[in-house]
Amino acid sequence: MRKRAELAFQTRPTQLARAMAYTLRALSTPEEMAWIEALQAEIWPGSALDVVPRHVLLIQAAYGGLVAAAFVPERQEPIGFVYGFPGLEPKPEGGWRLKHCSHMLGVLPAYRDGHVGLALKRFQRDFVRAQGIELITWTFDPLESRNAYLNLRRLGGIVRRYRRNLYGPLRDALNYDLPTDRLEVEWWITQPRVQARLSGLDPPPKLPPPINQIDAQHPVPHPVAWRWPERAERISVCLPARMRDFRGQDPGRDRAWRMHLRAVFEEVLARGWAITDYVLSPDRTLGYYILEPEDRLDVPRRHYALSHPDAP
Repeated sequence: MRKRAELAFQTRPTQLARAMAYTLRALSTPEEMAWIEALQAEIWPGSALDVVPRHVLLIQAAYGGLVAAAFVPERQEPIGFVYGFPGLEPKPEGGWRLKHCSHMLGVLPAYRDGHVGLALKRFQRDFVRAQGIELITWTFDPLESRNAYLNLRRLGGIVRRYRRNLYGPLRDALNYDLPTDRLEVEWWITQPRVQARLSGLDPPPKLPPPINQIDAQHPVPHPVAWRWPERAERISVCLPARMRDFRGQDPGRDRAWRMHLRAVFEEVLARGWAITDYVLSPDRTLGYYILEPEDRLDVPRRHYALSHPDAP
């Protein structure tokens, strides 16, 4: 019988009215997986047809995968979860690399300021390290500031791949009628940079000038253009930090930002640069992706086989 892993956390006071105590544990029973079915639909409204069913969660958790959840004393059901499974990818030099594919991370809106997502990722990191795996990958929407900040600044992930319309059309409220472009995060969990970020010992870098221009005369800035700099050791790409608050209000603006970031990131990543950080402006209205040449990073090379007809 698999030993149940369980951790207890006490958060520091943030925007929550009080500090929040919660526990994390790996799940393994059909009843527990039913909680995760329901939680997916609650976190992503309109996604009922895209929910990962309990029997898939159950079998992957039984054979090397992880379904872990966060609980608070006042609720029997979880408030957040992380879900992933082992996978293989080809190495550039031949052969295969074992990695952990982190497919979902979600927290109920009322608990998102309690560092639950960060704690779930740390739980996942410890689980995967115990398996002897060094790389965890997942994707996120480049328009989502909260995810960018967690994945890049707090966790120390990097991005070297832009995946165009990765999932095809999705029916949830956030993705409706917008191509599902994603940035692919690489989390090399044994690297010193990851430990430094998790420990809070790596302060944000000085912000380099952005290579794109925006029209800030509107309540929500619009993208204008971008230009590759003649010389730069680091560059940044600017966007509104609170896009989720305005998604769906102006479909034309949402699509303009999707196509703008697609053009910028596909070109810059193709030039051999990597996204290594994400910082907020002092008033937290703008976010900046920080990029630098990938040959500065002490991480293995990867091979990206094209797996989708829309992939660049």
